[in-house]
Amino acid sequence: VMLCGAPEAVLRNEAELRISDNTNAALKEARGEWIAFADHDDLLAPNALFECVKAVNEHPQAALLYSDEDKKFRRAFVYTPAGYDTEVNRRYPVLYLQHGAGEDESEWTHSGRAAVILDNLIAEGKAVPMIVVMNNDFVYRPGDDRSGRLYLAPTGIENFGEMFIGEAIPDIDAHYRTIADPAHRAMAGLSLGGMITNLVGLAHSSMFAYYGIFSGGTVSNPERIDKNTVRFIFETCGSQEYPERIAADVETLNGMGIKAASYVSPGTAHEWQTWRRSLHEFLPLIFK
Repeated sequence: VMLCGAPEAVLRNEAELRISDNTNAALKEARGEWIAFADHDDLLAPNALFECVKAVNEHPQAALLYSDEDKKFRRAFVYTPAGYDTEVNRRYPVLYLQHGAGEDESEWTHSGRAAVILDNLIAEGKAVPMIVVMNNDFVYRPGDDRSGRLYLAPTGIENFGEMFIGEAIPDIDAHYRTIADPAHRAMAGLSLGGMITNLVGLAHSSMFAYYGIFSGGTVSNPERIDKNTVRFIFETCGSQEYPERIAADVETLNGMGIKAASYVSPGTAHEWQTWRRSLHEFLPLIFK
């Protein structure tokens, strides 16, 4: 779904940034409903490069998967880079990107402006062209209680893991031109999505080479990490969150022989500006 104006738009200084017009029918189609904060410029504070640029695609697109876990069709949004539809013999690495609590699989596209950030970095040669898959964090088996902490089912993390590892990844590999090996697979998420990246992604560390945990805590049980597969872990937060914790954790991981780095978003807290910046910093570091 095209999120921003004309393909000929040029990269602008953040101070000039304006969010996409919420009368854009394509944006409404992507989200399925209007978002009350869609037209608030103050959500996009200065100093982030999120204006639409050179290589705007009609992506991400919705993809449907029937899941045996929650006995229904699930929707994901899939970003493919410029050239995907014309360079038909080319295969791509994949980043699985998870949202936070109170959101859904469309939020990285809508509030996070992930497609715009990707288009910019790829067009500038700063990031490797990649597929990005945005799944919903919430998996409810029939009869599950939905009123728990963060609206997770009692076995919500386990449910997600079964769906993600057993269904979503094989489905993406079957229907998109992925490079289907751990060296070309990454996982990242914000807040709850960062926690899921930690608890599910790192629990399957033989499947992913790169991880990003954005305001999602720090790595738990680092001794479980497959050092032969994992190439890089990136931990971030806002300066008003817990930068000392992630700095200490990164030092611990590097001391264990696991390459890790951190990023602290200046002047921000647990908010979208932190996570847009985190994604912008993370993408140039993976698949290289």
